[in-house]
Amino acid sequence: MDRIAATGMRFDNFFCASPVCSASRASFLTGQMPSRHGVHDWIRGGNYADDALAFIYRHAGDSAPFYLSVHYTAPHSPWHGHPQEIVDSYDDCPFDSCPQEEIHPWAHWLSEKCLGNREMLKGYFAAVTAM
Repeated sequence: MDRIAATGMRFDNFFCASPVCSASRASFLTGQMPSRHGVHDWIRGGNYADDALAFIYRHAGDSAPFYLSVHYTAPHSPWHGHPQEIVDSYDDCPFDSCPQEEIHPWAHWLSEKCLGNREMLKGYFAAVTAM
């Protein structure tokens, strides 16, 4: 990471004027505010894998390089509605890699729903697996 920071682009003072994922990504990639790049909400339509594959097939023979960024909605909340067999595969998972600290004073609204909630952890892990 230190090498990448030393030789690449480093954002020491980066802000995004939107708390929404798609608008934040567009700001990060363009260096522009949502009012400038035009993405104001999360992008609902389309399908972020089929379109990417079609783009790759269209441009695979081009001599010019291209950049393609594919962002999936998973693992965003809500963490339910995933294939039940994947959710069930986490029934016996100890979730050792998931810290279970005390509730942060600023995040009661989220932490109280999440802290110690095995079904939510199963749903999150299932979302990543399904993706």
